[in-house]
Amino acid sequence: MAQMSIDELNSFDAEEYIEDYFKPMRISEDRKEERQDAAKDFRDILLLILALIAIEYEKNLLDWPYIQNQFRTELLRVSLMYAADSEAIQDYVNSKSYEFVQITQEQDLSDPYWTSDMRATHEAVNEANDVIAISEMQRAEMMGAVSKRWKTERDDRVRPTHRAVDGVTKAIDEMFNVGKDLMRFPHDWYYSAKESYNCRCGLDYLDEKGKVILVGKMREEVNKTYNKVQFTNADDSITINKEVENRPKQFVRARFATGNMSPEEYARAVELWKRYPEVKGLTAAEKEHVYEELDNNLTAEEKSLCLVRRPIGDYWYKAINKGHNQYKIIDKTPIDPYEDIMDEIYSEAVGRDWKKYDF
Repeated sequence: MAQMSIDELNSFDAEEYIEDYFKPMRISEDRKEERQDAAKDFRDILLLILALIAIEYEKNLLDWPYIQNQFRTELLRVSLMYAADSEAIQDYVNSKSYEFVQITQEQDLSDPYWTSDMRATHEAVNEANDVIAISEMQRAEMMGAVSKRWKTERDDRVRPTHRAVDGVTKAIDEMFNVGKDLMRFPHDWYYSAKESYNCRCGLDYLDEKGKVILVGKMREEVNKTYNKVQFTNADDSITINKEVENRPKQFVRARFATGNMSPEEYARAVELWKRYPEVKGLTAAEKEHVYEELDNNLTAEEKSLCLVRRPIGDYWYKAINKGHNQYKIIDKTPIDPYEDIMDEIYSEAVGRDWKKYDF
């Protein structure tokens, strides 16, 4: 890319660019709005990562593995606001964070574009398309889609490889032949970064009668604990608890994603998450059961420390709490009936930790 002037970068209007980018897409207004919201959220985290790169570059202290890890963590956090956690999302986040750092490393960072709002916005619209393409596939499958039909913008900006598959219909689990690559859907970054970047294509999802399914957007039904997500079609409404309905949408999404944690608590949880490996040998069924038990009635101290310790079955479990039903079990020890249970009984009797009680 040619060197860009500061004036060119400063005259860039990110909000206008995001709106104009999605406006021509041949999808419902509901789905456009979701992409615009996602692009703004992705732009926020990209601005933080690019600021980090700029600062470390100026100090000649670039730590690329650290930057990639930070970007991956934030990319996953925002992605899970718009899509259910899945192998597809994890694959996307891993491949995207790696590619982003590799591309950035190869650039001349004295060119202000590479750490600018313009670049953050260009990347953000692509990430919005990528993640929501995965999310829509998830929703379509849940709503009974059996096939999918590729559709382009049908203008002179459509690349020939995409024009060649315009109108092509495939079974829901089949791949499209796009140029020399195979793709599950437009913006399928995991299989083809080249064919995904700046792609404006979309899909129609069809039921067994060939009727288009309105996948709509992923709606949030928020209660006092911000812990419900529902997939709806475009005609369904959203019910927000009166307590939070007047709060900005971005705030509601953020509080939902982190389980109502403060920014300080979330930062501490992320740091602990990186520091401690999960206990090995835990089955998926055991984890699911423990997570459900841990998610009930967290105390204020457990929330602030981001650490939870509970007796569940025959064991004490200790876990890191990183928001809505996200736990990493870091310790599992058998319950000693002559120590742990008596400690609990004594403490309950005196109304505090009996070991700290001043006799």
